[in-house]
Amino acid sequence: MAKIAITGAFGFIGRALTDALAQTHDVVALSRSEQTRVTATCVLVDYADLAQMAAALSDVDIVLHLADDANRNKGNAQLRPDTAQVLADAMTQAGVCKLVYASSIYARKYLDGAVSDYGAHKAASEQVFWDATELQMIALRLPPVYGPGGGGGFARLAGLVDKAAPLPVGFATAPRCYISRRNVVDLMSHLVTLSDEDWATAAGQAFEPSDPQPISTRDLAKALATAMRKKARILPAPVSMLRLLGSVTGKASLIESIVDPLIVRPHPSVSDILGWQPMEQIPESLVFLEDA
Repeated sequence: MAKIAITGAFGFIGRALTDALAQTHDVVALSRSEQTRVTATCVLVDYADLAQMAAALSDVDIVLHLADDANRNKGNAQLRPDTAQVLADAMTQAGVCKLVYASSIYARKYLDGAVSDYGAHKAASEQVFWDATELQMIALRLPPVYGPGGGGGFARLAGLVDKAAPLPVGFATAPRCYISRRNVVDLMSHLVTLSDEDWATAAGQAFEPSDPQPISTRDLAKALATAMRKKARILPAPVSMLRLLGSVTGKASLIESIVDPLIVRPHPSVSDILGWQPMEQIPESLVFLEDA
């Protein structure tokens, strides 16, 4: 049974992952804020403190890195992989080599030329881990993650649907990938069971897992409305008009997250190399909204 350390253990993904893995593994839950979990060993840490981090990782076999850098929006995000560097050094000091990093699909988009502070930060953090030759990292470039208690654009759209607000997304038909929190937890739970041989095969690669099928913003709004037993008020606003509105109001990135495609790359194959398949898909995965 592997001993697993989870950074960001009480965040949106981390709290569900901590509870799931603690049922079958020895889990060390690392967090900036004090928390209590009877199922896991909780350690309050400063992610920028190398000595603290190295001590917290003593006797750990695998690190699941979910914590974000609290300073990533201060200054140039590309130049602030602070948490990543400390973690890489701490793992080396503690003799831990296996790492799963919860990165973002926006890291790949940034590397492909897209302008994104968030993507720049994630890409810079990835590079720190790639450069740490002692580490065997599996990077998961996640698309937007949704689930109970989640935030971001998915939650904002759900809130607007719940309020029966008019939504100008009738022509927002570009496919966009998402992944449910249950799928992320299931994938990470699967990764910690990989044999040393299978881990070595997967290490050094970036994977882009997602729900089985992408969905457009228009169809997502309809699915959210059905799950919440609401009526979606969808208006047929031209995409060009939305882009103009975004440009004028300084909300261009928000409009892009509504109308632009966001598709994961199938290679390297999550199923062929990692041996994992997603367990749920929209609309079934929206059951958590039924009593919202």
